[in-house]
Amino acid sequence: MKEDLSRARQLVEAMATRSRVAVMMANDVRDQRLGEAEYIQQLTQLMKEQAESADLAAAAVRDASVDAARSLENYRDVLTAAADPVTGGQEWAVADRSLTAELTETENAKLLRDDRIQMTVRASKESALHTWSPGASMSEVEVACDHFWTNHNQQDQARSLGLGTWTAGYDRSRPVTEAIRAVASEDTLNRIAKTKFEQSQALSTDPDSPAGREAARLMTVDRSTGVTRTREWDRSLGRDRSPAKVGRDMTGPVPDVTGGSRSPDTPSLD
Repeated sequence: MKEDLSRARQLVEAMATRSRVAVMMANDVRDQRLGEAEYIQQLTQLMKEQAESADLAAAAVRDASVDAARSLENYRDVLTAAADPVTGGQEWAVADRSLTAELTETENAKLLRDDRIQMTVRASKESALHTWSPGASMSEVEVACDHFWTNHNQQDQARSLGLGTWTAGYDRSRPVTEAIRAVASEDTLNRIAKTKFEQSQALSTDPDSPAGREAARLMTVDRSTGVTRTREWDRSLGRDRSPAKVGRDMTGPVPDVTGGSRSPDTPSLD
């Protein structure tokens, strides 16, 4: 048992390091020091490694504490669900940066108060990762995991459309897209529509051209976030369509990915 507990401590230390790395990565993507595609890839890999460590740590502590093993297994399950490529959570840091660039300050303020956005944040991959953090008690982990599952299930319902006996499942970005439509001005909606049309045209006309490849790159990330990055598309074409002031102060408040229980920097279960 002594060797098992020593191994568990090593695994928990590795998990704590990944938790801190995830916070730094999210800050880097918001500050444009890390690209969206790279962030998505790196976060997915980090979550996979974190789930593996949680599983091994749960097995190592089971004889000493069934409750600790159960909390670690719940955390593992949360990570696995959030990282699923089809039904998993979104990368909120990517969506947040896109929204900051695309919407006006007034639109952003309204958007962040929208229940669909709050749900998206709390069911995000970052939120799943931070349901456990270095030093948190088992009860804190259980509460955070339960909170994640609640929002995860709500997001499942929000992305589904019942058609009688048949249900259509949309991407998890659907609630974000709908929330944007609810707060965006006519100018913003027209800009989004024009960008989508131009990207579709570029992709269908010549997918191997610079414009076609850029359209494919942007559309891949935009589809996962629910945010159309019109200004990045414009820059790729060498034009500027941004007379209005957009964005918000990046040092200002954004939704708490931990569901309000604690900050990502606060310690979890050692």
